[in-house]
Amino acid sequence: MSSKAKKPRIFIVITLIAIIVAGIVFFSLFEPGINLFGFCPLDEAKLVDISRTITVSGPEKDDSGIFYGDDKIFCPIESLSDNTLNAFIAIEDKRFYRHHGVDYVRILAAIKNNILSGRAKEGASTITQQLVKNTHLSNEKTLFRKINEIRIAREVEKKYSKREILENYLNVIYFGNNIYGIGAAAKRYFAKDASMLTLSESALLAGIINSPANYDPLCHMERAVYRRNLTLKCMLQQKMIDTSAYNAALAETPAIATDGNCPDVFVSKAIREAKQELNIGKNTLFAGHYTICSQRDKKLSDMCLQIINSRRIDGTFTEVIVADNTSGACIANVSNSPIDASNLRRMPGSIIKPFVCYAPAIEKKLVYTATPVLDEKIDFSGYSPENYDKKYHGWVSVSESLIHSYNIPAVKLLHDNGVNYSINVAKKFGLEFDSSDKSLALALGAMKNGVTLSAIAESYMTLARGGIHAKLYFNSAIFDNKGQCVYSHNGSNDRAVGDDTAFLITDMLTKCAKEGTAKRMHGCTPGQIAAKTGTVGNKNGNTDAYCVAYSPEYTVAVRISALGDNLMPNEISGGTEPTSIAAEIMRVLSPSAHFEVPASVVSIDINAKELRRHQKIIPAGSECPERDKISVFFSRSNMPYAYDLWFSGMLDNFDKFDVFDAFID
Repeated sequence: MSSKAKKPRIFIVITLIAIIVAGIVFFSLFEPGINLFGFCPLDEAKLVDISRTITVSGPEKDDSGIFYGDDKIFCPIESLSDNTLNAFIAIEDKRFYRHHGVDYVRILAAIKNNILSGRAKEGASTITQQLVKNTHLSNEKTLFRKINEIRIAREVEKKYSKREILENYLNVIYFGNNIYGIGAAAKRYFAKDASMLTLSESALLAGIINSPANYDPLCHMERAVYRRNLTLKCMLQQKMIDTSAYNAALAETPAIATDGNCPDVFVSKAIREAKQELNIGKNTLFAGHYTICSQRDKKLSDMCLQIINSRRIDGTFTEVIVADNTSGACIANVSNSPIDASNLRRMPGSIIKPFVCYAPAIEKKLVYTATPVLDEKIDFSGYSPENYDKKYHGWVSVSESLIHSYNIPAVKLLHDNGVNYSINVAKKFGLEFDSSDKSLALALGAMKNGVTLSAIAESYMTLARGGIHAKLYFNSAIFDNKGQCVYSHNGSNDRAVGDDTAFLITDMLTKCAKEGTAKRMHGCTPGQIAAKTGTVGNKNGNTDAYCVAYSPEYTVAVRISALGDNLMPNEISGGTEPTSIAAEIMRVLSPSAHFEVPASVVSIDINAKELRRHQKIIPAGSECPERDKISVFFSRSNMPYAYDLWFSGMLDNFDKFDVFDAFID
């Protein structure tokens, strides 16, 4: 862009900023008690009552209740060291003791720096403003909210001392991973009381709150240390510490606690869902003292957590979801992740194949489950997929390719389906995609944003429900602090694919659970189990391993992920530990039902020899030896042509007819 083109844009930016600043100054000069344009007034109760709890309970409403919030660990300011207090002041609001809630000097400096840099990279909120935002307002970035924040901040400064403001601030501020308040942060990150924090630890915690996701010490230790060092430098420059203390703190290696006190993913998801259902922000939700009712099975959840902890692999964490297929309710969701994994998106690998490759191909009537596909070296305009075992397996049926999770046949199917068509079908299962995901690599789970385990569980639950999609839900009902029901779950049921397609996929996956990549599932329950595995990684190691197993009654989704920059050994794949965990959980659930064959599906005996030798699907006539007969399910709306003739009595000798060659080129 030319300098001439830039000048008008810079002028516009400067003009807009000037108008905003003028508006902020003008309105903030009003007596804060004057309520103009519907501005929110100061609510002292929100500052006094900083407990902000949410109760999440199971159907029994007994000891399954979980009290969630920052009231668990309240830290009086007298219990905190000067180093701890100064760390937050130094990095967040160095003029804290010199302004009256709003730092106009800092605002002007931030405006100048943002103009010079060409982008809004620097803020100017004071500690008082942050307290107001966290107790009174939402996180929306609007001028109205900012003006309101300034008005209330000025009023807070008139009614409370600086130490009272700082105390409240430190007990409500967000530290990432669903941690609110310095007491909870000290316990979670360092396994100690906040009164025992070292200078280095205090500086690290103070550094987190600027951007909790970016400076999360559990995921991004280098970034967290960088921010800690910046905090220490600010403290040194502001003469809060001397050079000796500064150097000692720099040399200290943070000892982050990675065991125990793991965030409760079920509660996190229940709260996220409540925000969406009630259309309110987290601050409002917390202040409302809501009670969330769920279908959470506490006994089952504890058992699942015990199972995954007993099989924990160093440098990894595991998440498990158990869903009730009839209702669509999540009845257990546990994780031993030290980070908040409730909305974690990871690459899905082969676990996504049924929805982007096989279901669309069957829905489009391009293939039968018995259709032969040539597993061969192939190039799609520069994209050359490989199988996990680095081998080519020749002619394999669609069923065999899914059972053993061969990559090349899956890519061929996606190619013949058309990527857009496949994505549209997969969306009906509850999966979300980015526009950049539209490539053949999607067959192997290559996605920009990845998927949550909840979305994966929801997709397989749809197969278990005969192709009828229901949103996996966590909240049955929500009550306000007066006991009034403000939300009751009333989920919709939409058909994703035909019951014939769902059953044919399920039938293939039952074989996967017996003899394929998920064969560790075999015999774990008296009922019928379908299962699929997936692995993400490279020759140096794996990052994620999946197994999803389902019966007519339950869906169990398991994901083991490498923590941070770690890699799992290649020996840890979807077919190993995740499948073993899923089998243990299914053994506990002990489902007994078998998948019902829908009326839209028919079983036909075909000639296995013809299929094997000539890649032809031919119904087995009376002359076909029993040893050469195999029984295959077909959709009544998509059966081999020769069978149609045979079934109608028009054909006596199949050898006289050319039956369709079912090739995929």
